[in-house]
Amino acid sequence: MTSLPPAASIAPYRPPAWLLFAHYWMPVASGWSAAAVIQQSNGMPFSLAGLTFFLASITAAYGWDRVWERPEGESRWVRPVIWAVTLAAVVAGGLALTRMAMAAMEMSALLAAVTIGYPWLKRLPLMKNLLVSLVWVMAATFFPFIPEHGALGWWFENWLSWNATIPLFILWVAACLLCDLKDEEEDRAGGVRSIPALYGTRRACFIAAALTLCAGGIAVAAGRPGLVLACLVMLALTCCPALLKRPALGPLLVDTTLAIPGALVFLL
Repeated sequence: MTSLPPAASIAPYRPPAWLLFAHYWMPVASGWSAAAVIQQSNGMPFSLAGLTFFLASITAAYGWDRVWERPEGESRWVRPVIWAVTLAAVVAGGLALTRMAMAAMEMSALLAAVTIGYPWLKRLPLMKNLLVSLVWVMAATFFPFIPEHGALGWWFENWLSWNATIPLFILWVAACLLCDLKDEEEDRAGGVRSIPALYGTRRACFIAAALTLCAGGIAVAAGRPGLVLACLVMLALTCCPALLKRPALGPLLVDTTLAIPGALVFLL
């Protein structure tokens, strides 16, 4: 009888390069989607410089997060591609920022301060999910449009909308929670108090499902079919924790779901 190989001899799953690249930069599509949903609500025209800065910032942030990683078995050409895309995004974002109102500089400084403090803030209970979602929605509400009056005070008074930013924020909290499933053990060991680390996979999926239903209910009341469809897909994902925990694939599915509302705004 042929014996089975020992567990130690089974090579760990390594996502192919195309899946890694899709995972690294699908958040750009998610960010564009959020901006499209907000634009449909506020009716403001996009600022070319602002939208460029917003999307370039996402590209640069996610690229920078990956340039220092050295996954075992990675092809040699992957790292140069990540560096090239990240540097190109930094240059594009910097040039766009020079063409924006002073309020953009102020908002950039504010979000940069939050980003710098993130390694410490994420250790507070539930802060990892809430903070990331808030920054995403704030940035998507501000940078692609740039307030006409060029003042942060005006923007802070007008950025909240029950039919766009509120359901988006709730849906993003659920999405961040599901993306945290893959890091459950790492967060627990590192003292990061994410929902999966605090309560486990099953309860985390239940909380994500409840949040998604809440966002979906608001989207139905507001007549936002893209958000409704995204909520339905996200709800289905909460039933597949094993799939969400797979490297690269799980977060890619979540980010692709977040891109659905913008795709429907574009198509309809």
